[in-house]
Amino acid sequence: MNGTPANRQTYAYSKEPFGGTLQDLAQREIVDAALRKPGVKFVKSDVFQPCPGVAAVATFAGGGQTLQDAFAVENGSAVVVRYVRPTAAPDDAAALAAMQRVLCVAPA
Repeated sequence: MNGTPANRQTYAYSKEPFGGTLQDLAQREIVDAALRKPGVKFVKSDVFQPCPGVAAVATFAGGGQTLQDAFAVENGSAVVVRYVRPTAAPDDAAALAAMQRVLCVAPA
């Protein structure tokens, strides 16, 4: 977490056992994100450009914030990165680089 409350950005990473596909994880994450943050609307989903075919990202917006929920399935685990920033703020290069390091691991 960094910045003043109005400009705060957060980055969170989790890894848990998961037996599904990337598409299964995408569906779960999109529904979970919409339920977890009332007032946040789904904007789009796409492949995570630094590693297409390995990871995806869903973008949500609302309440003055943009949430990027990026995810991959790796060796039977779901890897999820949540990056939240003020809507008016540009993406933080360090956060995107950290996302890439975590998500762009080729599946075994």
